[in-house]
Amino acid sequence: MKVQNTAYAHSKEGLPTESWHLLEDHLRGTAQRASDFAAKFGTGTWGWYAGLWHDLRKFAPDWQTFLMEAGENASSIGEDTPAAPLDAGADPTIAR
Repeated sequence: MKVQNTAYAHSKEGLPTESWHLLEDHLRGTAQRASDFAAKFGTGTWGWYAGLWHDLRKFAPDWQTFLMEAGENASSIGEDTPAAPLDAGADPTIAR
């Protein structure tokens, strides 16, 4: 398996990988939004970590390979599909 240095959160249909959403940017942005929201309840730090960690599984080589292979068919990947490649025996082409 080829190791890549860049991890992606999402692909963009028909666009080159250079325009895809970087996973680190996605996680940091979500962490900030979650922190801002949770701060209203006095739990900003908890919200920040929840946002930061919500998609850590996407660093897995299986997910990155799946995303690279699905790239041009990105619109067929559902929100619950990201875990599929990480589930033992799951078919990542089938959204649950």
